[in-house]
Amino acid sequence: MNQHLPRSFDWDDVVSSMPQEDARTGASNSDDNGSFELTRNSPPSASEDEEFPWRIPESPSAYPQASVAPASSVARGSLCTVCREPVRIKDMVRLQCGHVYDTSCMKAMYQRAIDDESAYPPKCCGNPIALSGVRTHLDPVLAAAFQRKEQEYRTANRVYCHNPRCSTFLRAATTFPVPSLCPTCKSRTCAQCKQRDHPGYGCSSHSKDESVLKMGRENGWKRCHFCQHLIELDIGCYHVRCRCGKEFCYKCGVAWKGCTCDLFYVPPEEDPAPSPPKLRWLSGPGLSANDSGSRR
Repeated sequence: MNQHLPRSFDWDDVVSSMPQEDARTGASNSDDNGSFELTRNSPPSASEDEEFPWRIPESPSAYPQASVAPASSVARGSLCTVCREPVRIKDMVRLQCGHVYDTSCMKAMYQRAIDDESAYPPKCCGNPIALSGVRTHLDPVLAAAFQRKEQEYRTANRVYCHNPRCSTFLRAATTFPVPSLCPTCKSRTCAQCKQRDHPGYGCSSHSKDESVLKMGRENGWKRCHFCQHLIELDIGCYHVRCRCGKEFCYKCGVAWKGCTCDLFYVPPEEDPAPSPPKLRWLSGPGLSANDSGSRR
């Protein structure tokens, strides 16, 4: 029992048993009466930690604290669906499907939809992302530009400025001559024939357009049943997705899944292995602009 009871001891014995360096440390704290108290070396200062990052602190409290945002500002476990980076709550766009986007990636999706009609509308899980739900995360200029493009994309038979250096979207086509003033270059375009306005004269056929249409008929080109763009299929599947978003069978022109045509077309003289499917679009009824694109 006696071995468990506290016993008295002499401080001089303790000091004599200490390492010489620690003894000097204790002695430096002695008072005039010759008594002293044991002191513990303090943990490294912040400057030492910065200078010697490999130093092992003596206590957990001495570890440098990482510079992190408050827990309330970061959604724990939330990664952006696009860039897979952690998303701060203030920059987070959470959709009804549960997917999370950061503001920069959401802006990029809307900008791409403005630049490329095939990317319209922005979608997640196959469902369009409504502008009203994410507008607060977009710049006002970007949101306004998207709304203008949305109006254009939703127009079936579009009229663009006849000036090839402008080509600003104007309105939907009409069944009678209506002059439309371009807000960009101030020229006037007929909303029926989509050519330069011709006051006092009726719309007439244009030899350039007729020659293109004749070439299309001779080469078997097809027109989108919705926007009337002329499309050439080099090689590939008959399933065509026009840049206006409509899908149809290139062989018969019927809306996709509305026919029983073969799925694939291979010209007899072509080897399909090295050649990717390609489509070329010409403009709509006006046929004033040429561009190219890839089959979707």
